[in-house]
Amino acid sequence: MENELKALQARGFGRNRTRRRELTTGRGTDGALERLHAREVERVAKVEALGEQPATRRTVARLLRAAGKVGVVRAEQAALAAAAPLRYVRPEGGSEWLGKWLHLLAHNALALALHTSAEAEVRAMDAPALFELLLGRAALTCLERGRLTLWVDALDAAADRRRQAALVEVFNKLGLRCRDRVVTLRLHDRAMRNPV
Repeated sequence: MENELKALQARGFGRNRTRRRELTTGRGTDGALERLHAREVERVAKVEALGEQPATRRTVARLLRAAGKVGVVRAEQAALAAAAPLRYVRPEGGSEWLGKWLHLLAHNALALALHTSAEAEVRAMDAPALFELLLGRAALTCLERGRLTLWVDALDAAADRRRQAALVEVFNKLGLRCRDRVVTLRLHDRAMRNPV
């Protein structure tokens, strides 16, 4: 379970993106525009430096050439911005970050609960195995005064039944509540029609 938690942390928890989509240019186009802008700033600085020199025929020619290069870079920027393909992206913001952390907290709480079991197999169990043995099984719900009982279909194999019973014990020790009712899990043997 520890490796599963580490794997969950590695899945982009630093990003928080919304489910809303916006039309924008791609990152490659943005990078090219930034490089062209940096080149424009550099060439404008050169034009300003040439403008401060004494006005001679040679200086004026160099100034005109440098100003022409600034115009070329600006034309490249305008052409790139006009021809840039647009794509949909998910912008920063929203509740995805909260959902990811709630998922991580739920996995952590599950790992701590499973660690209280006396069975070594249950302590080392991961979420898919738990779902297969207990949470993904069909269940019948009975509402009683102050208690909500879930009768979960028991598995047929003895080893699976033993692990399933250990999981039921773990969840019953947690003292889960739903609408002021204590949640209790029980195994129901469908073949014998007798609850365990």
